[in-house]
Amino acid sequence: MEMVIERYEYLEKRILQNVKCNGVQHRPNASSGLWLGILVGLSAAVTIIKEQNSYSEICLCVGTAGFGLVLCSICLYMRLSIEKVAVKDFHAIYFLPAIVTSLLFLFIANRGLLMSVIWGLTVGNLGTWSVLQLMSAFPYCFTMGEATAIMHSFVLFLMSAVTNLPLRYHLPPIHDNDISTVLLQIAIILYWTICLLLSICTITYQILSKSQATTSTRKYFHILAVLVYIPGMIYDPSLLYLASGIILALFIIIEVIRLLSIPPLGEILQQGFTVFADEKDYLLSLTPIYLLCGLSFPLWMPTNNLTLLILLSGVLTVGIGDTTASFVGSRWGLHKWLGTEKSVEGTVACIFSQICIIFGLTCCGFMDTYWLLPRSILAVISISLIEGRTNQMDNLALPLLMYICLMI
Repeated sequence: MEMVIERYEYLEKRILQNVKCNGVQHRPNASSGLWLGILVGLSAAVTIIKEQNSYSEICLCVGTAGFGLVLCSICLYMRLSIEKVAVKDFHAIYFLPAIVTSLLFLFIANRGLLMSVIWGLTVGNLGTWSVLQLMSAFPYCFTMGEATAIMHSFVLFLMSAVTNLPLRYHLPPIHDNDISTVLLQIAIILYWTICLLLSICTITYQILSKSQATTSTRKYFHILAVLVYIPGMIYDPSLLYLASGIILALFIIIEVIRLLSIPPLGEILQQGFTVFADEKDYLLSLTPIYLLCGLSFPLWMPTNNLTLLILLSGVLTVGIGDTTASFVGSRWGLHKWLGTEKSVEGTVACIFSQICIIFGLTCCGFMDTYWLLPRSILAVISISLIEGRTNQMDNLALPLLMYICLMI
């Protein structure tokens, strides 16, 4: 095990040095996070494996792309570990994941030759070379693992969108005359509106006070997110799926308005960014986007076979565990993990809070899979220990890890 760790650290050091020499600015005070870059593709691959031959069209395409993305990460890291190379240039090794992915689409997904080649080249290009272009376009904003995870998520989104849109023409019209369902949806939307107003009031108060938001203040949004997601996951995940997609689009539009200083909202949004940005936000306001994606990621996967526990992967790790760890650690954290500012007390609270939620939902009858309890507890403990040591974006990394652990 020590040899594996040493080899990983050596590889990480080589990559960071090479990236720096080529003028690609890595997010400061953070490791490369190479392990994070593999998680998105691995999540898609695990999802299709668990489907057990009942594949939907979208799940088949996304899962196939997932295998290609894992290979993209490996090839990218191999390329970057070679000294004295122009890392931003396209290299022949990037054709390997393109070729393998094309073959998978051709023989596994039963796509035609032309479509298989197109998708293979798309996955191979966006999954490797475009990662470095993203880091070059937005210096100091990403670690290597974070940039890889973002580009791989975009590939899966693109894959699912292109696959899904033609299928809409073959579906029958949707007729929902269930009055009770409509009333439930109206009640949920009203409840979400209240949560939204609370968040707006918090932001307005912080901007008017002209004081920098603390970590504890930012965690209030995690609590509001939990209050939104848990009822939504339990009572109407389809509505939550739609709402989360709309909010993600809104977040991206707002960020573009802020970056371009488009009136009349540009200046106000910049004030909010200045007040709420933490040390991991440089040019881009990525923390809220990561939070939304981390909470919604299991919901966005193209499968209907996920249990409530798996759907709550992001809510448990980021909404509950990370928030509790921050609250307890900032007040009573006396013993720090070696080399970090995170405390042992915070990690213990992180574990305890997630286990309490899991047991509570099980006792209330929302989760009847008691056989998952030992595995979920083990996953909570393992990921909480990682949370206490990692300097990658928690909102992005922890939900992916929990999802994979519960799916395997």
